[in-house]
Order: sequence, then structure tokens, then C-alpha cells
Amino acid sequence: MPFAKHFLGSSHPRWVRIAALLTLGKLYRLKGRPFQNPRCRNPIPDGCTWVPNFNFRDVCDQHDLDYAAGGTEEERRLADEALRQGIAQRGHPILAQLYYGGVRLMGAGAFCFYEQCLEDSGTIEL
Repeated sequence: MPFAKHFLGSSHPRWVRIAALLTLGKLYRLKGRPFQNPRCRNPIPDGCTWVPNFNFRDVCDQHDLDYAAGGTEEERRLADEALRQGIAQRGHPILAQLYYGGVRLMGAGAFCFYEQCLEDSGTIEL
């Protein structure tokens, strides 16, 4: 289980290890269930989901649209990098790092990978 080994190692800050444990718990509850990401077909930007928008809601909205456009893991990483840079350019370099860490750790389920966009079905595998 590379995810657990990578994120639960003692070299990461405590908040990263806690977030990884929460994510693993969520994934195991979902294991084997049908997966369908409604945002693949119907993108609805909602700012910085679950966290404050401050003065960069438009940056988060663009990130939502980038996720809905979908692509490969590399394209997801580029969308996350654009989010980090956009927030930092608005004068929030620390928040930029935190939000970036959050989307890298927990954002994969919201990203429309090409396979999901084409098939829009399947099951969650670990």
C-alpha cells in the first residue's frame, strides 16, 4: 500500500499524517462501490470547497473547471500547481501551500480522469 507508506511516514508533518489516515478511511468505506463523478459532465465551480475563499475565489473556481475538464494525472498536477501559484500571487503563500497539500492529498476523487469521462462508471479500487 504505497499511499500509506508514503504519507504515514514520520518524515511528514502531523497534519499530513492525520489527513492521510482520514483519506484512507474514506477510501476503504467506498471500496468496491460504483464510482460516478457527476462533475465530469456537469461542472459547478463552488470556490474553495470546504475552506475559506478569501480574495481568491476565482482561482478556486478555475481549479474546479480544470478538474472538470479532466485529463491525466500530470494534468491534475498542473491544475493543482496553478491553484498554488494563483493563491500565492494574491499574497497568501502559506495558504497556497496548505491548499495545495489538501488538493494533492484529497482531490483525486473530484478530478475527472479521462477514463471516468469516457466511461463514467466503474468501481473504486485500492
